[in-house]
Amino acid sequence: MGGCDPAIGIIWGVGPVLLLPTGTDQLLSAEKWGAGPTAVALTQQSGWTVGGLANHIWSFAGEGDRAEVNASNLSNDPVHPIVMLPRCLTNSAMAAADAS
Repeated sequence: MGGCDPAIGIIWGVGPVLLLPTGTDQLLSAEKWGAGPTAVALTQQSGWTVGGLANHIWSFAGEGDRAEVNASNLSNDPVHPIVMLPRCLTNSAMAAADAS
């Protein structure tokens, strides 16, 4: 679900985030299934696209000997196209928290 409000120039969306146990290394994988909400909002002004994304994941199934997942993620990604190049200049700042 999402929308765009031309009067204030905000593009937004909400939906699910999923965690799938696809890791092949037991040290790096949570080995859990998880899900949670995601929300994103952004605006475009003076050639820049600026916005943020937030989500939270709770585990609901998976290996019983592994810790439960209870994690948040916040990120912002300002983007500005570089003139005459099919590329973008990006900057990413991300904050993650594990509430377990």
